[in-house]
Amino acid sequence: MKKILAILLTVVLVVSAFTTTTFATISPEKSEGIITDATGTDADGNDWELKVIDINKSTTEYEKIIGNDEKITDHKEIILIGNGNPKFPMDITFTANGIKPTTEGYILFKEANGNIIKIEATMGDGTIKATFPALGEFVLVLKEKTSSTEPPKSDQTSDNFTPIAFTLLLAGIAVSLVSIKKIRSVA
Repeated sequence: MKKILAILLTVVLVVSAFTTTTFATISPEKSEGIITDATGTDADGNDWELKVIDINKSTTEYEKIIGNDEKITDHKEIILIGNGNPKFPMDITFTANGIKPTTEGYILFKEANGNIIKIEATMGDGTIKATFPALGEFVLVLKEKTSSTEPPKSDQTSDNFTPIAFTLLLAGIAVSLVSIKKIRSVA
């Protein structure tokens, strides 16, 4: 009987450890920011593959341009994948976590000569569309809501795992209580 009890308690501990380890490693947020991907169509109507790269430089020069109720939420560079010479301006569509049609914002683009220009952007459901004069460094500027000062966040991916983890925890507690009662009754 004690061996069966020991096996049951071991199984409970293994399941608990597995659950804790599995759910602790799930990362609901992407580390690359709001903008994650891009596609482009040049002035001749040709489609181009583009890549969005994170930039870890100061945004001070951009911050001097934005308003008090605005916030830089992404600092990126857009480059062409492969070879070719697209004809500019280029219409670029970004995949953007947390962006909704009601989101307000724009893009500040750094030209090759160092000038920063404002590019109007159209926000969609998980997308941002803008027309770029060239490829290069830019920041995404979003207007802060008066009720919240946080930028949009990507959708949570681990929310559906919480009930499962909770159910496993309750099952583990129930098995432990039954085991403890059997140990006491045997003793």
